[in-house]
Amino acid sequence: MTETEKYPVTVKPSGWVTLPGEIIGQFSDGILYIGINAGSGLKIWNKQEHDETIERIKAMTREQQIMLRPLFRHMVKCEITRKGNICIPKRLREYAGFDGNDQEAELIVKDGKYTLCRSGSEVVDSHAL
Repeated sequence: MTETEKYPVTVKPSGWVTLPGEIIGQFSDGILYIGINAGSGLKIWNKQEHDETIERIKAMTREQQIMLRPLFRHMVKCEITRKGNICIPKRLREYAGFDGNDQEAELIVKDGKYTLCRSGSEVVDSHAL
């Protein structure tokens, strides 16, 4: 059985989110990647996960790659500030339903995979890729 951890965070109208201290260490190079989650919310990758995912995509057929484009088209690289903040671009905030006000959210960690979603949202696991 896998344990799911949930960390409350706030998405500011400007897109800034302060990551929980216990999470920041998982991104030791200070870089993370954010993209849309096929289920709901936003998917977050560390550099190693990102690079491995890109290699798996390169090994797929052209048709498979085309089917995945919508999921990866809006992926962005984010640097974590010294205080543990990241800035989520507007188009990704809109996709995840963060409406422009201070929005309560949850950073959900399951099997070492990260999803950021609105508090109380039902999260569908799309980390199979």
